[in-house]
Amino acid sequence: MLINSDNNEDILETVTPYSDENNLFEKSKADVSVLLSHLYMLLKRTRKLVNLIHRSSVLDRYVKGQIKIKLQEIKNRYHLFNNRNTNISKI
Repeated sequence: MLINSDNNEDILETVTPYSDENNLFEKSKADVSVLLSHLYMLLKRTRKLVNLIHRSSVLDRYVKGQIKIKLQEIKNRYHLFNNRNTNISKI
């Protein structure tokens, strides 16, 4: 995957090492715009990643398949939970 230099600068700006997280939170307590700008950059990175996935048919198919699997797991857990509650209420 090749990334042009403009994107590299954006990515480098959004990568926050663990040691800087506490610093970020301290700065955001004093000035909310720091946190908002960091959030904006994270959303920007997420949008770029989503666009990359949509442009790649293989990745797109994989992600859609994983979403279907996760939704099915959620439905199965929901039905198990409802069946268990129904059985308990009958007692």
